[in-house]
Amino acid sequence: MDLPFVWNRAATMAVFYLLSACMSYTLSQVMIRLSRQVVRQMRRDVFENLARLPVGFFDRYQTGDILSVITYDVDTVNQSLSADLLQILQTVVTVTVSLGMMLSIAPKLVLIFCVPIPATIFFTRYITARVRPLFRRRSAALGELNGFTEEMMNGQKTTKAYGQEAAVLEAFDQKNRKAVDAYTQAEANGTIVGPAVNCINNLSLALVSVFGALLYLSGGIQLGDLSSFVQYSRKFSGPINEVANIVGELQSAFAAAERVFGLIDAEPEPADGPEARELAQVQGEVAPLWGPRERGRPPSSIC
Repeated sequence: MDLPFVWNRAATMAVFYLLSACMSYTLSQVMIRLSRQVVRQMRRDVFENLARLPVGFFDRYQTGDILSVITYDVDTVNQSLSADLLQILQTVVTVTVSLGMMLSIAPKLVLIFCVPIPATIFFTRYITARVRPLFRRRSAALGELNGFTEEMMNGQKTTKAYGQEAAVLEAFDQKNRKAVDAYTQAEANGTIVGPAVNCINNLSLALVSVFGALLYLSGGIQLGDLSSFVQYSRKFSGPINEVANIVGELQSAFAAAERVFGLIDAEPEPADGPEARELAQVQGEVAPLWGPRERGRPPSSIC
């Protein structure tokens, strides 16, 4: 055994592992700083647009729902940018390098992935199209629940004064049940992708083992190359499984981003026309106007 050669390779591996750790840490810091800047700008854009919106907008939407967009939805986008996007970037690099190594070792065995990879893509797209409306409904239900809670807390004295505690609790239970059902349906359907993709990738690994053994028996590949190909195939399939497991989180982030950008893109109050003049001093008197008298009743005030 050539011990100096072994120690040389071991030292090289240690250096590459250290570089990998440093690059991962640097990339994590960059993504965290980027997500903070993006979220800061989103909150600023939302607040600036809120100041330009007409009064009628706040009559149509509950205050708690708007607060839910500014807090919960923006935080959901922040978590996705800082964690999920980083994982997707790492997956792209790992899958690309693993595919290149598999092509250099045994191009014939790579043809096996021509079936599971398209199957994974089509299945993920099908589930995504089905799950995204569920996450939109979940975000809307949570916003509605927050809006109702905020209104009831502000009007707690009025509720107690008129003895409407039971009615308020019943309305809260209905909205809470609606939010729970929407949350359960979205999460249940969003977690289907991970196990299904994992099953497809395990099937591809089994096919690699079977056809690789046949190729080895026919002399088309060496045993060491087959072992390396299997390891790279696992490196190739593993990140895809991890991305499939966060499909639900990505759909939740997309639904939250739609609500945030919907608030940013809301139509502001129209500006004054070019012929509009500023009133310097406003003076006048308000006189009561009386409606027509009805027989047997005093005159009713119109204004």
